[in-house]
Amino acid sequence: MPRHLVLSAFLSSMLAVSIAASQQPATATGTPLPATAAASSAASSAPATREQIVKLFHLMRLDQQAQTMMHTMQGLTQARLAHSKYTPQQRADMTKLMSDLQEQAMGKDFVNGLIDLIVPIYQRHFTGADVDAMIAFYSTPSGQKVVRELPAVTMEFMAEMIPCIQNDMQQAMKKVHFTERLIAIQAEGAPSPAAH
Repeated sequence: MPRHLVLSAFLSSMLAVSIAASQQPATATGTPLPATAAASSAASSAPATREQIVKLFHLMRLDQQAQTMMHTMQGLTQARLAHSKYTPQQRADMTKLMSDLQEQAMGKDFVNGLIDLIVPIYQRHFTGADVDAMIAFYSTPSGQKVVRELPAVTMEFMAEMIPCIQNDMQQAMKKVHFTERLIAIQAEGAPSPAAH
């Protein structure tokens, strides 16, 4: 799954889980729950249903996030091509090719496949009560604002983070003499030049 969507889903889930957790009463006091509370607790610990999770994804606009991701990727491709050695016609052809590929790969089937992939993961980690709390949050104006703004927040975060990581990685590579060591490792398996 592309990083943008993963990070967006992760941040959305973490926010929703923290809100859900803050709304549930603490029960870890060591005292037994009354019978009705125990039954309620058992019901709230039941795994989330597929229907609940699909409703949550609808509120989170998962399909729109996939489209946004596709458009972002197309923009990155065009930016890379603009600085390439290709002729203007080759750039136009490459842009069309990549656009066709992304539309084919990330169409409606992609979103449905993504949902099929994510539902069991959510079911392993969230109860029906957890998902209901997330649905309640994402049904509010604040929840919908998170959905609207999180892609932009994620993009800004990535724009800030990537240069930092690249700089840190370059410094680390210098400190461990990465290039020299890599050349030496690659030379170990290379055939010896023929003697003349």
